[in-house]
Amino acid sequence: FVSNIALTHLALLVYVSLRPRFPSLFYVLQQVPGMNQEDLQKFDTKILNNGVHTGFGEKARKDMFKKLIAQLIGKDTAKLFKKEIVIKNLPSLVPLKVKAKTPSLDEQVDRTGEDTGLTGLFQES
Repeated sequence: FVSNIALTHLALLVYVSLRPRFPSLFYVLQQVPGMNQEDLQKFDTKILNNGVHTGFGEKARKDMFKKLIAQLIGKDTAKLFKKEIVIKNLPSLVPLKVKAKTPSLDEQVDRTGEDTGLTGLFQES
């Protein structure tokens, strides 16, 4: 991704600096498959009229150039095979019924009030 940005910026700089001296650069870009000829003509005109105040800033120039060469730039390998994730409306999860906890022996004595008889096993006779 970073290399695409650097290469695009370098291509723009080369085109902007060499286009006034070499009109054939325009014809080279015209031969790119999928190139919009009207957009290319507008871009080229703005590049050549750069000395005249046209309000055509650096960001606008970069964006227009990226749009022009979009057919030349491939997608990242990670994006080529990316599958869209579709999450369907899933039914809500119903909380499971919590089983009643089996009371410990101490709790049983306190609750019922009667001894379970286990203490008698450990008494000294």
